[in-house]
Amino acid sequence: MKAASTGLAGLAFLAMFLPAVAQQPAVLLTEPYAIRQLTGPNILNRMEPGEVMRLGVFASRSELPTTVAAVQGDRQVDLPFYRGPVLDDLYETMVPFEPTMVGPWTMAATRAGTIVTIEAPGIPALFDLPLIVDLAAENVDGRGLLTWTWPDLSEARAAGLDVGVNIMATQEDNYDEYLLNFGLRDHPILVGASGERFTIAIPAGELEGGKLFLFRVLLQFYDAGGALIAESLTFAGKLYSPIE
Repeated sequence: MKAASTGLAGLAFLAMFLPAVAQQPAVLLTEPYAIRQLTGPNILNRMEPGEVMRLGVFASRSELPTTVAAVQGDRQVDLPFYRGPVLDDLYETMVPFEPTMVGPWTMAATRAGTIVTIEAPGIPALFDLPLIVDLAAENVDGRGLLTWTWPDLSEARAAGLDVGVNIMATQEDNYDEYLLNFGLRDHPILVGASGERFTIAIPAGELEGGKLFLFRVLLQFYDAGGALIAESLTFAGKLYSPIE
């Protein structure tokens, strides 16, 4: 018994000098966002035209029950479980946009009796959120071209926002997945002056011939810290191809 007691005492003595192991939080939140989103007219049933606030956050995966809400002042919006990416789970919802929503949002997750929070940045200022003008997808001499006219972006720039552009294409029989993402893949598109016409080639060999493709152009607005805080989605007309 004496030897055992000595051994336990020795372990207790050593423990005094070992570094403490940090206890992991019950839930880890990452990539919170509060994005003002304007969607233009389109034929995708799941994307209704109009302006919304998209609220979301990623939470570390767990089998334990988890509830997540976005909070701003006395306003609370529940964020339902949306889907599970490879590592984390996404909690997201969309609510009609109101000018009072532009402040920061606190994302709060409750799991195992513990509440963890993280903040999504607000929008620096209200501004007219524009759509791309006269967006059209065409076949010209066997080449696929996407053309549009740049809108007036002066209000967004005056608010200190950076503007980016992205393009996606969806195949007619696969609405749930954007098959092609181009425009920023090789180098960023330079945003033109208001009223200037822009043309970009649709990548050859990547779209299946004889299909209907729907194109959308995203204007994306970033704050000084690089956070995406607003975007508009403009959809092109129908384009039947073969594009080789």
